[in-house]
Amino acid sequence: MNGQLILREWKEKFEIPLFALAFLLIFVVAALALAEQGDVLDILTGSILLVFLPMTAVLLGASAFIVEFKDGAWAYLFSRPVKKAVIWFSKFAALLMLLAGTLFVYYLVLSRVPGVRERIVEFRIPLVSGETFSLWGVCLTLSLSLFVIAFSLSCFSDKQIQDIFLSILVFAGFGLAFASVMKEILYWNPDFTFLIPVMWALVAISVGASSLVAFGRTDFSQPGAKIVGFLKSIVLFLAMSAVVVWAAIGIGARFRRITHIGLETSGRNAYIYLSRGLYRFDSERDSLKRLDGAPWLGWGGDISAGGGKVVWSHYSLVKKNGVRDEAQELWIIDEDGRNKRSIFRSSEVPIGPLSGHYLFNYCLSRDGRRIVFLSQPPGGQDSRILWSLNSDGSGLKNYNIGIPNLGSMYCLGWTADNKHVILNVWEKPPKDKSPQRRWLCKYSLESDAWQEFGENAWMSYLFGLSPKGDKFGAGFPLPAAQLPPPQGPSSPYGGRPELLSVYDLETLARTDIIQSSSFTIARWDPSGAKIAYLSNGGTRLGIYSIAEGKILSETALGPALKYFVDKSLTWAADGQKVALSDLEGSRYILRIFSENLKQDKIYPIPRGETLKTCPDVYGLGRKVLVLDFQSDRLWVFDPAKEKWRKLF
Repeated sequence: MNGQLILREWKEKFEIPLFALAFLLIFVVAALALAEQGDVLDILTGSILLVFLPMTAVLLGASAFIVEFKDGAWAYLFSRPVKKAVIWFSKFAALLMLLAGTLFVYYLVLSRVPGVRERIVEFRIPLVSGETFSLWGVCLTLSLSLFVIAFSLSCFSDKQIQDIFLSILVFAGFGLAFASVMKEILYWNPDFTFLIPVMWALVAISVGASSLVAFGRTDFSQPGAKIVGFLKSIVLFLAMSAVVVWAAIGIGARFRRITHIGLETSGRNAYIYLSRGLYRFDSERDSLKRLDGAPWLGWGGDISAGGGKVVWSHYSLVKKNGVRDEAQELWIIDEDGRNKRSIFRSSEVPIGPLSGHYLFNYCLSRDGRRIVFLSQPPGGQDSRILWSLNSDGSGLKNYNIGIPNLGSMYCLGWTADNKHVILNVWEKPPKDKSPQRRWLCKYSLESDAWQEFGENAWMSYLFGLSPKGDKFGAGFPLPAAQLPPPQGPSSPYGGRPELLSVYDLETLARTDIIQSSSFTIARWDPSGAKIAYLSNGGTRLGIYSIAEGKILSETALGPALKYFVDKSLTWAADGQKVALSDLEGSRYILRIFSENLKQDKIYPIPRGETLKTCPDVYGLGRKVLVLDFQSDRLWVFDPAKEKWRKLF
């Protein structure tokens, strides 16, 4: 930039900001006089920030080259030993500094005028995504945008009024196009609000860069050539900007803010679903692979693994008759990451039994050939319908379960024969507000026959199906207290079970295995031969052998956790050890016990002192995953190397 040119611009154009500052004095006097008239003050404040200051910016930008059009001053300007680009930048910088100074003085003054200050702070302009822009932000955007456009066009015409109107029209045209594009982008994904300033800045830069190129390359004795050069350049720069935006969308989708994390484990793999998409963590290779880039909008129950395959559901947005609607799409992939394909999309199902239903609770059979899921009809808060689908997308079928007074249900998984599913079933809410009846059901997908078992069973999710699918574990009240106690927050009937039982799913014969006080969780080992459990409200840890029919070992843990969660216990080291998240002082820790529970090692969880509740733990081969679901952080711990690694 050239200092002499900047000083010259200040001398020639200083009357414009001087006029704006004089008008500011008039406004302040009027605002103080009309402080009690709220509506009038609203109009005055909005007019200053949204009309007067942007118009001052247009006037300042349009005056950039008006002197050069008079008396052949172009020849004098270009006769100087200064490059055209330096001339352009010097003028731009000089006028931009005048505009910035004017806006800054307005900001300082208006922020201290009683009544005006409050209106500026309170007034917000909403966006499609739900976020808002401040009045000062809108004023700054309008002023700078109009200034850049007016300055860029001022070198093509000697008629300042024409430049002002043309700048406003160009701004309006770009604004409408920009609003349409951003509305469409935010319509499909509100996470891309950050693109609003990025895209508008690229538009302004494209206009300015096109003006600079045309100014530096064309002969000013040929006005038509200047305009053609400008138009060619702006098309090129806008195309480049579109590529940048497209890349920003792709990068933003990959690194979008994590709003929740959930996971499912299968063998040595963990499938992690979060707002960035679906990932697979291979504990043996210690590798993380992205399977699906679509944002995860569900909160669990929408992913399942079995038979060497993984099936999951994500939401996509579609337009129906110009109205945005959500479509649930079902995807499947081999566990090794190959053969990814979409097999079902709810929006493509003809109007019929699935129309308007919310789909969830996908369960893949153990041989990987079939999928069952539930749907909730529109308005059917306590209603569920069971469906099945072949893993290639064919054979969609729903089941009319004939259980009397059936209300809600949840599928807990497939049995070993791949012919039955286990359902957790609730009756419809009784009219007399007594506790709902709740039981387990073995349902045949071939004959539609159902068998009830396990009435008033607890811990269906915290114990449940054995790894092979041949047994089912549950908790119950003691026989002397079969009637459910009053309802409470910890279970459908309140309290905790005092008896652990195992069902043979072939015969549905029940075997009571352990009696203690207040069981909180029980976990099958990977082979299904042993059970680890927490009793006495989470203060005692034990291991039970199914084959031997006895408790192998038991140990006291200490005082019960105030914020205990149900996923704080897991098997580790391929079922040779037990891992538990616990609290030591004010810091959460990971405790890993030997198989006989005679000794344990304590490992502080990273940032464990900031955790609000006990984190979830998941055994994964020889490693352990630790999930802080409240702060959305996920670590993997290698007991052999005693090292932590943050995954998310």
